Amino acid sequence: MDYSSYSIPELQESLSNIDKHAYPDRYQKLLNELEVRKEDVDHWLFITWEEDKNITIELKC
Repeated sequence: MDYSSYSIPELQESLSNIDKHAYPDRYQKLLNELEVRKEDVDHWLFITWEEDKNITIELKC
């Protein structure tokens, strides 16, 4: 699976829905892609928080 074309929200959705025990390779690839784009992830989370103070987005690894 190539996650490089996924948007930040798509990566987060994939991470929250993946069964890391059934698909450990895919789970690790997701984590790797998020780490590569850490600055973008941090930026996206900040912007989302600023736009809607009622939403809390949590990245669970």
